[in-house]
Amino acid sequence: MMVKVLVEFADRDDFLKRYRVGDEVSFADAEYVKMLVARGIVEDCNMELSFVNDSNFVSSPDIDLSKSWNCIVKSLKSFNNLDRLKQYLEIENSGKPRATVVKAIGDRIEELSYSIGL
Repeated sequence: MMVKVLVEFADRDDFLKRYRVGDEVSFADAEYVKMLVARGIVEDCNMELSFVNDSNFVSSPDIDLSKSWNCIVKSLKSFNNLDRLKQYLEIENSGKPRATVVKAIGDRIEELSYSIGL
């Protein structure tokens, strides 16, 4: 499981190994990751499976735009809702857009549009 470090901590098996804030680390032990997330030490970079109850959306997996740009980009690779992607692009462009996220969303829109022949 890929996670992003929010608080510096030492590896549980090798105390000399430190994980620094902003590092992205992969752990095989899902229970360990759950414990780290519950303590607020890391955030899960995998796509969130929260469901939005909004009349503009159909119920489907949602991407959390408040996460780091690299977590968002990773989530976009398997996201297939073209209408939702267009809404994400509008949301990201309002305020202070992150160029990498805007480009990744635009690229995914283009890729999906091409695959369905638009």
